[in-house]
Amino acid sequence: KIGSPEQLRESLTIPKVEIRLAQVSDALVNSLRKLIPNTIEVSDNNLIIDVTDHDKENPTLIAAITSNGGQVQEVTQLVPTLEDVYLQIVKETK
Repeated sequence: KIGSPEQLRESLTIPKVEIRLAQVSDALVNSLRKLIPNTIEVSDNNLIIDVTDHDKENPTLIAAITSNGGQVQEVTQLVPTLEDVYLQIVKETK
């Protein structure tokens, strides 16, 4: 038994949070990479950060961003699509 789509999403993908900032600078991203162990991707003025526990990590991430001069405009929990999960399964079986 594989499980429900929701169980698949939770077991096979890394949860992420997307934080939209007024502006993302290289200096800010470099500072954050030194402060937090999470993987950080940059897309325009968005930081996409791997998290394991949103409730515990989001406040820490936001505090690190604001203490380094970042202006947080929006925080969104990213939920992978079933297509994302399928692509992850295909990638892992190669």
